[in-house]
Amino acid sequence: MPYINNGYRYVRVPGHPRATYRGYVREHLVVAEAALGRYLLLSERVHHFNRVRSDNANQNLVICENEQYHKLLHQRQRIFEAGGDPATQKFCGKCKELKTLECFYRLKARPHRFDTHRSRCISCEREIDSGSEWRRARKAKAVIV
Repeated sequence: MPYINNGYRYVRVPGHPRATYRGYVREHLVVAEAALGRYLLLSERVHHFNRVRSDNANQNLVICENEQYHKLLHQRQRIFEAGGDPATQKFCGKCKELKTLECFYRLKARPHRFDTHRSRCISCEREIDSGSEWRRARKAKAVIV
């Protein structure tokens, strides 16, 4: 008999690689594995499109290759729900405003990432940098004296 914990439905599947010691597995994993035809890798995640953890219909589940891609789906969905365009806009991690991608520095060292822009907008980055410069100057004066 299935039970619910933290919003997720659990079903009894003894012998499953991800089963608890009592043989229970999250139902969305079992549904996704049935659609895929194999067990999910430990790095793969299952995303609930409508954000309802107990809704495990096939059309509501998206299999993500890793946690980073799963987080990207949540980020894009949040932008879309705020009335923005996920292809051209992003939320700033500091001021929490929705801004265009031109307002963010690009990440040059990590081209393999799904999100190729920094988490803070340029104006917030400059505020942080100016504070760092102030601390460095203060530290330099303390050393000289």
